[in-house]
Amino acid sequence: MEDSSKTDGDLVDLVSSVNERLTALEEKVTKLSVTQEQGKTRLEEIQEFSENIVTLQERKLAEIEENMKEQKKLIGEMRVHLQNLQNSRVNHKDVLVRHENQTKKLIELVNAVSEKQNEYETERSRMENTRARRFSTFEAKGSRTRNENLYDFGDGTSARGSVSGGHRHHHRRTHSSPVDKERRKFSAGLRRQSDF
Repeated sequence: MEDSSKTDGDLVDLVSSVNERLTALEEKVTKLSVTQEQGKTRLEEIQEFSENIVTLQERKLAEIEENMKEQKKLIGEMRVHLQNLQNSRVNHKDVLVRHENQTKKLIELVNAVSEKQNEYETERSRMENTRARRFSTFEAKGSRTRNENLYDFGDGTSARGSVSGGHRHHHRRTHSSPVDKERRKFSAGLRRQSDF
């Protein structure tokens, strides 16, 4: 009888121990499920943020390309005016002096616009390289997140995941160029010369 009671007591203790372990395991599984959902939500937020950055960069590139087209158009107009000035030179001294001064100004404007166009080209190349590096880095980080063991379920610990990152946006202010003023002055000069 004593042996039977002892055996029953051991069995009860064993069942109780197994139940405690099952309860602890269920808690860990629950924590893992919650952490996994949090990780999915964080990944979706990162992907959305990255898509927003790409959209802004594409919009900036489109603006730069549009500005470059305007600069090219302006260069073409100034070259036409320059050629007209060279073809319409006369022997009158005062008119010749004015033509020479306007030619120098046009050459200076052409050089300034060319420098601005080079700056736009450099900025566009830099943004394209930055976007390519960001895509490469984002894909690499996503791969590591899936393969690494980010959760620790030891006693007194809780599963944590952190995502860190910073994006600094640089906005360039648009300033009015002196090119339009010079073009208006040049047009006024052409009207005055037509009186000759």
